[in-house]
Amino acid sequence: MDAPESILAQPYDDRQLLVVADEIRPPEKAPEPSELFGVNKSIWEVAAAVIPVVLSPGAGLAALAVQRLISWNEERARRATEEGVHIRSVTRADIQGLLFPPGHPRRKVVYVGHPSLKRQYIPFASFHRALFEQKAIEAMELLAGLGATSIKIRQVAGTATSASIAASLGVPIQGVTVDVGSDVGKQASQNSEILLSATLAPTQAPRVPDGLIWYPHERTWQGVAKMRLKNGLETYALEVDYKDDYGINAKVSAKIADIGFDIGGSCSNIESTKWIMQGEFAPLHTLPPLHPGDNER
Repeated sequence: MDAPESILAQPYDDRQLLVVADEIRPPEKAPEPSELFGVNKSIWEVAAAVIPVVLSPGAGLAALAVQRLISWNEERARRATEEGVHIRSVTRADIQGLLFPPGHPRRKVVYVGHPSLKRQYIPFASFHRALFEQKAIEAMELLAGLGATSIKIRQVAGTATSASIAASLGVPIQGVTVDVGSDVGKQASQNSEILLSATLAPTQAPRVPDGLIWYPHERTWQGVAKMRLKNGLETYALEVDYKDDYGINAKVSAKIADIGFDIGGSCSNIESTKWIMQGEFAPLHTLPPLHPGDNER
């Protein structure tokens, strides 16, 4: 089995899919026969030592159960590889330091590594929804950081599943006050619908927030930020798209089910989704001055 450091050192393709074998940790040491049947022990002492092991899930039985589950996982992981799906079987000891959702990891569930956050693993079924939700929230944080006073989100490509994510985005964002508008659901054009409308009240100097993971890969986002910080841009239209399925699709899901593993729920199909976020920024003169270096990002 791999230590967490060696798992994270692997190429993404080799560590993308994980399944965790043991739900309980085997005891450090099972009783040795000599400990149970020592020369100087009476029959009553022997009985007192043996009966709890036989009648309860003791050290030996627990270790055996864990080992069987590990073997079961490894055998199915080998079958998955033969089917063209590489799933790494690990134990709980191997994943110390990795991040899973609350209540996870669970037995037989396949988890997908986040493509940018190396320690984060997501149940297969909710992988696409989680990534797109993160990307949309980051886009809103960027716009809020740059001093947006309004944000309208409309979906120009996608499914009802991706549209439903907008409901989770109407929450306060650090540094601003958010008012969710009443025009959600109205037709913005023939081919799109407004998913969320928000009014913001920025109070801080415009800046690109720290810790963004999608921003370095989004040239159009960088362009909006540059025009805002250097040229005082006051209206914007920011595209948030999701095209790459990272090999996590219905075909792989079916193979995982056939092998005997679980994807952790119903698969969320939100591939090929495109949102447009548009609105206005507060004039720069109404906000505190820019921090040194912010207009260079």
